[in-house]
This record gives sequence, structure tokens and C-alpha cells, in this order.
Amino acid sequence: MENSIKDEVLSIVPLFTQYTESRMPYTYHHDYLRSTSKIFKNKSRSEVAQLRSDASVDELYALAFLQLIELQHLNEISKLDTDKILKIVSLNKRCLEIYKYIDFDYSIF
Repeated sequence: MENSIKDEVLSIVPLFTQYTESRMPYTYHHDYLRSTSKIFKNKSRSEVAQLRSDASVDELYALAFLQLIELQHLNEISKLDTDKILKIVSLNKRCLEIYKYIDFDYSIF
């Protein structure tokens, strides 16, 4: 059985970066949406939070992970041993699948 996204994110993120616990997962999640989605581009974090209030725990942690990957220099990740890199890549694929299926149909925009 696969670990939950949350458990996997919390075990893998410390392998490649330090993060602020108080920002996990909400702030990183909101920032990722603001930087990758046209719908959320000019929205504040609180507006994103309101619009994504139905976000699942998997979504919150998956997008937080993607934001931390985006903030991290690939040069730093490439210095890790192969086992750690494979774990990061595997989790990255799972997280991108979740992002791909988020419903961004907000007719109010």
C-alpha cells in the first residue's frame, strides 16, 4: 500500500531542503497555485484559500511539495544520492497527477 501524499511529502522534503513548518502545507500550496495558474495569478493567498477551501489533504501537500521543488535549485538536488533522487522524482510524478486533476472551473472569473 502506498503511503499517503502527506506522509511521503513530510518524509522526503527534508532530504532536499529546509522548510518552515508553519508554512506547510497551506502557504506553499497557495503560492504554487498563484505561480502556475492563470486563475489564481493575481489573487492574494487568502483569496486562494477561500477559492480552494475544498482542497483535500493530498492536494494541499502535493502542491506544497511542487512549490518546494520549484524553489529548490536542481543543482542542489543533483548532489543527492541516487536513491533520494528517485524518491523525489517518484513523489513529484504523484503530485503532478494530483495537480493535473484539480478542477479550475471557476465561472466567477
